[in-house]
Parts: sequence; structure tokens; C-alpha cells
Amino acid sequence: ENNPISHGCAIAWGIQLELAYSSLHFNQSIEGTEYAMDFLRSAFPPIPHFAFEELMHHMRDDKKNRAQKILGVVLRGIADPHFDIEYEVGQIKKTWENVQRP
Repeated sequence: ENNPISHGCAIAWGIQLELAYSSLHFNQSIEGTEYAMDFLRSAFPPIPHFAFEELMHHMRDDKKNRAQKILGVVLRGIADPHFDIEYEVGQIKKTWENVQRP
């Protein structure tokens, strides 16, 4: 609250998390996403370190979620999105920890 996050940074960080989650979800690297990840990491500040519980609070409050489920989009490939996939908290936590690494 004392350190508001710009909308652009929030979107860039969210895309990084979605791409990382996609790789974990399908248990494979997603071809073509390395360039996007490199660009996002170089063009935006690093994702700040904050508690996983805070991330979960924001994810649960997202307007696209229904019935207490955390829903997202995962990519099997650059032009192969899968919508309204229920995210597993354990995989979200693993993704969050991996993206937080320097």
C-alpha cells in the first residue's frame, strides 16, 4: 500500500509468472518464450520479494476467478493458449519461488 505498483509492471510480472507456470504445468519448456522472458526481465524492474501469502491474496481477488478457484491461462505453445485452467497452490508456490531467484 505504501509502495504502489504501476499497472505496466504488474502486467509484465504477471506474464512472467504465467509463462513460468505454463512450463511447470506442461512439464516442458515452452518454445519461443525465452525471448519474451528475457525482454520482460530487461525492460521492467525485478519482481519484488514479498510473502507468498500476499501473492495468493491478490490472485484470489482477481476478477476472473470463480467459486474460490484461482483460474489462469497456460500456454502449451506461443499460439496455443488454454483458458480458465485451475491453478494448484503448490505449483503457484513453486513458480513464485523460481521466479524470485536472482
